Amino acid sequence: MIASNIIPTFRVILIISLFSVLFIGCPSAKDTPPVENPKTSPTSEHAIDTIPTFDGQAAYSLVEKQLNFGPRVPGTKSHVACRDFLLSELRQLTDTAFLQSFKAEIYGKQIQFSNIIGAYNPKSLQRVMLCAHWDSRPRSDQDPNPADTAKPCPAANDGASGVAVLLEIAHRLREKTPDIGIDIVLFDGEDYGYEHDLSNYFIGSRHFAGNLPFAKPLSAVLLDLIGDKEAEFRFEPSSYNSNQAAINKIWDIAARRGYSYFKAEQGNGVSDDHDMLIQAKIPSIDIIDVNLVGQTDKNPRRKYWHTTHDTIENISAETLQCVGQCVLEYVYTF
Repeated sequence: MIASNIIPTFRVILIISLFSVLFIGCPSAKDTPPVENPKTSPTSEHAIDTIPTFDGQAAYSLVEKQLNFGPRVPGTKSHVACRDFLLSELRQLTDTAFLQSFKAEIYGKQIQFSNIIGAYNPKSLQRVMLCAHWDSRPRSDQDPNPADTAKPCPAANDGASGVAVLLEIAHRLREKTPDIGIDIVLFDGEDYGYEHDLSNYFIGSRHFAGNLPFAKPLSAVLLDLIGDKEAEFRFEPSSYNSNQAAINKIWDIAARRGYSYFKAEQGNGVSDDHDMLIQAKIPSIDIIDVNLVGQTDKNPRRKYWHTTHDTIENISAETLQCVGQCVLEYVYTF
């Protein structure tokens, strides 16, 4: 993901110009329309009682398992090993699971990327999509230590946290599968490009959006940077414009459950995988701790985005549990 509103003015001008030429989900100044607080949607107590309980500690362990492979940089052995692990997990947990693999020439090298897809009720036309990116950034270009900027990011929060929540959701869905179609999609190549190389971000989601394997989802929820122990989730502007109903419902679920990580107010805009889905006319939202992006948070501990410090120490099982439970309830009451 890349910051939009929070980037300096000269970058905004450059980015807006490139966006108009490339028509891709690159860094850009986002519109920031006024938003309303979520309206309470009627959900019966019986429906809530039947929703499985998300296991935050199990999700935390799944973050650790991904980190044990090392940085999941496309074109590396660690990337292949983690890909095989994630595919194996989804094959056990979903009705069908497969790789959506493709090659692209990036910086003079042919690299194979693989979106990892698992689905429930694949023939259903009423579909909800849950997604995250599973790759690691090849470089830590925001690291305060110049000696570390060429090292790959561990990507505990920027990648592994969202994937872990989706895998744990898959465990719950396997136990009790709703009647609707559900797609779990792990995007590759989200974070590959150099900072100003706009065309080499969101590689997997761009490919997926042009090659949908099932009926077009009615709603998509992207999870990115969702595991920090002091996370704050606000309305992302392009998400609100695209899928206000999903924003309202998920933030209402969080409020009813007393999850203070979710703030019912507008946050900064960000360019991310959800932009590729929005361009494909899929109503989409991005649940993201956006103040991590660009290291704008005032808390020194939270200035680890795109650095070698994006490690397990920043992750909380409680945060993972809150996000996972909200998304589970959203799916089960869709």
